[in-house]
Amino acid sequence: MVAIIGILAAIAIPQYNNYVARTQVSEGLTVIAPLKAAIAEYDSVEGTLPSSDRSLLGVDWNAISSDLVSSVSWTEFTPGGLVVLPGATPTKFGAIGITFSSSAHELIKDRGFFLCATKLAGQAIAWRCGTSCSTLMLGFGSAVDSKFLPSGCK
Repeated sequence: MVAIIGILAAIAIPQYNNYVARTQVSEGLTVIAPLKAAIAEYDSVEGTLPSSDRSLLGVDWNAISSDLVSSVSWTEFTPGGLVVLPGATPTKFGAIGITFSSSAHELIKDRGFFLCATKLAGQAIAWRCGTSCSTLMLGFGSAVDSKFLPSGCK
């Protein structure tokens, strides 16, 4: 009987830990929803992604937080080596960086991930999650394991 309980615990505890980590990563996406909406609104008015200047977004950066999220950032960037041909529509890139606090689950604490934005002129912003936004852009030194990212954002 004790052996059966031990086997069940050996299987159940890691699965539970994974569940908690995934849930907390999803909460991180919920926390940054106002920032994502502000970026989309800026795009609908200006037709492009905002620069990295935080004041352009009209967001209360202090309100974009939780016990689990220690920092949130927005960076508009052009990957090094990207060449725009004459007459071509330039692509804009941006990244919302989310870093979890030491209060987060052990599997994700002090780690981060990006919500990456790709903007083609005249099109809606395409969003995806990842530990980096481009092979040409540095990612987090200590990134959340991709298995904890929601399936809808991989």
